[in-house]
Amino acid sequence: EITDEFGSTILAPITLEEFTKLVMEAKSAHREHLETAGNIGHAAHKTLEDSINYALKNTDGVVQELRNLPEDEKANTCAEAAFKWMIAHDVHWLKSEAKIYSKAFKYAGTLDAMAEVSSCGDLSCCIEQFSKSLSIIDFKTSNALRTQYIFQLAAYEQAEREEKGTDIQRGFILRLPKDRTESKPFQVWPVLKAEFSDAFEAFLTCIKRITLVELVTE
Repeated sequence: EITDEFGSTILAPITLEEFTKLVMEAKSAHREHLETAGNIGHAAHKTLEDSINYALKNTDGVVQELRNLPEDEKANTCAEAAFKWMIAHDVHWLKSEAKIYSKAFKYAGTLDAMAEVSSCGDLSCCIEQFSKSLSIIDFKTSNALRTQYIFQLAAYEQAEREEKGTDIQRGFILRLPKDRTESKPFQVWPVLKAEFSDAFEAFLTCIKRITLVELVTE
């Protein structure tokens, strides 16, 4: 910025090279933000995976401390938020990063984790009481909860039940804040067994829509 003879602030002229550099930086800023967010999520997931796998081998599926904490502060905050949820809900892990496949509907994926979960005493978190409820858990490090996460959880439940006959009672979408200043250490979206059916129909509808769009595009 420069000031003219009347004291008003005006923009200073820049060269074409400087202008091009600014445009390219602006174009890549969003991608770099996504890459950074992805790295945070990956690091937090890795710590949780290592901690759960260690617990499965050594402490009867109970995480007593986090293993291989990430160096990144935000990723560290996410992992600690998950640990607080585990403690509050007496979580006993059964498996982690499990591959799932639906032969009937021809899709595959990776389930974050399965565990026995009990309710806590906080009614804003658990509106009903339950004990050692067989549940699937999906960790999210996004800034908000989104409806499609429930579709994803329902797809995991369908594949697990179809392949192994597992009677899953609940699902938990666990959002892990990257900022310690948030009002709550974690945000939980519970999905009851009765809600899986509609969510799975929504998942199938999304898959069909994507397939049709691809066909029309071709």
